[in-house]
Amino acid sequence: MNNPNRRYLYDAYKSIIDLRLNNPAIFNNTTFTYDFFNGGGLVKLFQIEDPNTAGKKVTVIANLDVVQQTRAVTFQGTGNWINYISNGTGAGLNGATASIINLTTAAQSITLAPGEYHIYVSVPPCATVAPTVTYCQNITASPFTATGTNLLWYTTATGGSGSATAPIPITTTVGAITYFVSQTTNACEGPRATIVVNTNSTPAAPVVNAAVNYCQNITATPLSATGTNLLWYTNATGGTGSSTAPTPSTLSVGSINYYVSQTTGTCEGPRAVIAVTVNALATAPTVTSPVVYCQNVTATALKASGTNLLWYANATGGVGSSTAPTPSTVFAANTNYYVTQSNSCGEGARALITVNITAIPPAPTNLTSTNVTLNSATLNWSGTANSFYTVEYKLTSATVWNIAATALQVTTFNLTGLSIGSNYQWRVGANCAVTGTGNVSAA
Repeated sequence: MNNPNRRYLYDAYKSIIDLRLNNPAIFNNTTFTYDFFNGGGLVKLFQIEDPNTAGKKVTVIANLDVVQQTRAVTFQGTGNWINYISNGTGAGLNGATASIINLTTAAQSITLAPGEYHIYVSVPPCATVAPTVTYCQNITASPFTATGTNLLWYTTATGGSGSATAPIPITTTVGAITYFVSQTTNACEGPRATIVVNTNSTPAAPVVNAAVNYCQNITATPLSATGTNLLWYTNATGGTGSSTAPTPSTLSVGSINYYVSQTTGTCEGPRAVIAVTVNALATAPTVTSPVVYCQNVTATALKASGTNLLWYANATGGVGSSTAPTPSTVFAANTNYYVTQSNSCGEGARALITVNITAIPPAPTNLTSTNVTLNSATLNWSGTANSFYTVEYKLTSATVWNIAATALQVTTFNLTGLSIGSNYQWRVGANCAVTGTGNVSAA
């Protein structure tokens, strides 16, 4: 084997046998074409291929003439072909063993030197993949996919050991990472296709006013946020965002949350929350009306239950006072007072308090005693309607009066518990209220 010619012949046969053994699908194919006559010439052509359309194709051509010959050849496909075995010394189709030719058209014209031969074998194409895949930072990525046979995945353009398991891109770091994939047909691995994974940064949540307050039934304005390509939601997660900012409803009292995100490129960031609170309008405070006083009785300041009370002398207009008024009882009359309360939504309606100052009734008249017995007597008198009477009595010789009855609204009273043989005085007082004696008449 030290003879170069012997070695060359040995290597040629070995390569042909390897081609045959490693590609049974090609050489077991009973369909092939050949032209050994070349119109009576000495250029021989033989073509065979894998029945699988993605498989390899083989074209063999040789010039057995002693002069240069040119031959038209239609290859079985375009793309990359390799000079699997060749004694050519030129370029392209006339290249040496292992040289690569890229055929843009199947129909070719080959000029062969005397004795020049070539075994051309098609090179499997690259696996078909999307050249660029884009993810947002920290998004869960999916394993790569590619269209091809017996795929092998790599992290380098050349060298290394391929993995049959498609990798899952890592998206924790912003930037670009390149992956590679090849396909193998009939023990022949093709070139590697490139996949660039771009991981883009995810924007922060937009800047918002987290708490928005309205008063009930006030006209609201659309919500606002500072960010890029805003999307508005009614839920913290899920749903379909709207690029139109919502306008809150103020018909009902309560709180509702709205959510907004921003997007840069294709990456949508987290959602910011805006809590919209609709506050109730202030109502009229709680009061007791009417308030009744007798004339010339000492009155107390009016009262109401509410927040931030303001008192008025009129139903509308005027300037409210935070000091509750004390009604005057000098004159018998009816006077109206008004009071409001307020909250964050302003001042509410005015509640009415009517103060009735009732005149003191005149002293009772026509005091008489009837039905006198050993220990009782019926006391009678005349008075005015809506009066309250207090009856008192004492021994004529006594100085202290005893109260027999109060808050009577009738003009007669049966006095009992008297002592036999004793002389008594009695008196009755009229007032406009339950308490007090008012004007008094004695008998």
